[in-house]
Amino acid sequence: MDVLDNNRPISVGDTISIRILEDRRDALQQVVAVTGEVQAPYVGLVNARGKTCRDLAFTIKRELEKNFFQNATVVIAD
Repeated sequence: MDVLDNNRPISVGDTISIRILEDRRDALQQVVAVTGEVQAPYVGLVNARGKTCRDLAFTIKRELEKNFFQNATVVIAD
C-alpha cells in the first residue's frame, strides 16, 4: 500500500478504483460524489475529497480491520 499515489488529492467527480485484496473480488469503480464521499465495500460512505489514494486506502484499511478483516490490503487507483 505504500506504493500508492501520495501526491495528487482526490477531487469531486474523479473516478477511483477500490480493491480489497483479501475480498478476492474485482475492483469497484466509484465516482467521488459532490459531497466528497465514495461508497467503500463493507465500510459505507467515506470522505475521499482532498485525500490522496494512499491516505484513502489507509482510512478504509483501518475501518475494515475494526470489524471485518484481521489484516486488510486496500488498493486505490485514480
